Amino acid sequence: MSITDRAPKRQEARPFGAEPKLVGSFDADTAAEVISAAADLALVVDSKGIIRDLAVGSDDLAPLGLRVWRGAPLADTLGPDSRHKAAELLAADAAAGPVEARWRHLNHVTPRGDELPIRYAPVRLAQGHVLLVGRDMQATVALQRRLVAAEQARVRDYARISGAEGRYRMLFQASSEAVLIIDPLTARVLEANPAACEVFGKPAQALCRLELPALFEPNRRAGVESLIAAVRLTGKGDEVATTLTEAEAPFRLSVSLFRQESGLRCLVRMVPAAPSVSGGGDPAIASIIDRMPEGFILAGMDRRIRVANLAFLEAIQLSVPEQVRGEPLDRWLGRTSVDLDVLMSALRDKGSVRQFVTVIRGEYGSREEVEITAVALDGVTDPCVGLTVRVSPGATALDGRERPKSAARLTELIGQMPLKSLVRETTDEVERRCIETALRLTKDNRASAAEMLGLSRQSLYAKLRRFGLAYAEDDAEQG
Repeated sequence: MSITDRAPKRQEARPFGAEPKLVGSFDADTAAEVISAAADLALVVDSKGIIRDLAVGSDDLAPLGLRVWRGAPLADTLGPDSRHKAAELLAADAAAGPVEARWRHLNHVTPRGDELPIRYAPVRLAQGHVLLVGRDMQATVALQRRLVAAEQARVRDYARISGAEGRYRMLFQASSEAVLIIDPLTARVLEANPAACEVFGKPAQALCRLELPALFEPNRRAGVESLIAAVRLTGKGDEVATTLTEAEAPFRLSVSLFRQESGLRCLVRMVPAAPSVSGGGDPAIASIIDRMPEGFILAGMDRRIRVANLAFLEAIQLSVPEQVRGEPLDRWLGRTSVDLDVLMSALRDKGSVRQFVTVIRGEYGSREEVEITAVALDGVTDPCVGLTVRVSPGATALDGRERPKSAARLTELIGQMPLKSLVRETTDEVERRCIETALRLTKDNRASAAEMLGLSRQSLYAKLRRFGLAYAEDDAEQG
């Protein structure tokens, strides 16, 4: 006997129930019970597409009221996208014979108007009827929708991240400041923008092979290394002044820490140090001015700022000198435009002004009283003015020669007059001196003095008469 003869013969697959001894004969009731148990939803459809009977075997479908479909056309229970598929399902079943079945997904519309997805397999019955055995696909469809929503969210997030990265790249490349990205552990340069390449005189590929401290003067490298170490440990550090290896150009170096993907990176900004206002080019003088506790401004006669130190930037709530360079003084100084008019007029006449009281306004709404001491430099090719700005909350005197009564003098008067009279006398003295000083600064211009003091002209005239400062023409004008 050959190997082929000894090999077992492959048995042909037979449909379930082909063995009568195992299944026996089903009566109508037993068949209905089997169909109800096996299917979530079973429909008996005649040759005209009318639902003759149905069975609901799923507890989830029972509350939907599907039994009203009995006697209705199958197409009327389906959504528009499923009607042609139902027709194809019934036609394919008629062509395939009584055994072979193909599953098709149909979307029903429930009596409540909800969508009900069912997956059907057809079985041929007698007299042209078709039994559609259905399985509830609501859980599967819900999972599919969640998957689609998650994919759409992922695409949106990717587009948003790509857009943010594109904007970051554009700003990084277009920035006029030298900016580098470094590894905080090794201090190695990872990225450099075109401004940084121009400052160091090297292409980006060459910079990315070097460590940041090696790019600066040898005696300044320790300061750069300490700054990076402080930022790595605490997340912040003070600015350091440094110079390049190849040139003596002074820079202020600032480092900030940020997280990128799973690692840490440092953003390094290099800002040219403020030019020396002394004209001698001594970096020590420029450094002293920059570290002054009082604000310092160098401005042209057109009132536009040329140089501002860190104290002034802090007072106006800004951080970078480039944000104020070229801006007008009255953007931050003065109650009104009259303040600076008076100040510049006094500078032109006298060459200097001491303790001129006005207000300074921050970018985010802060407002403080300050005293300004200013000097004009007009005998040069490029005239300019220098101003020191000292915050003096509560100051009321407008020049250095006149002050309200001292606290010691006031305490001496206690017991000699009632508190109410003491306060009234002190207030009157302060008001009188303020009005006198305003009139002197405005060269006796009543309208400008009233605007400087924040009074209406009528209120100013009333106070002038009260303190005996009014002229006859004032009374005539009011009359």
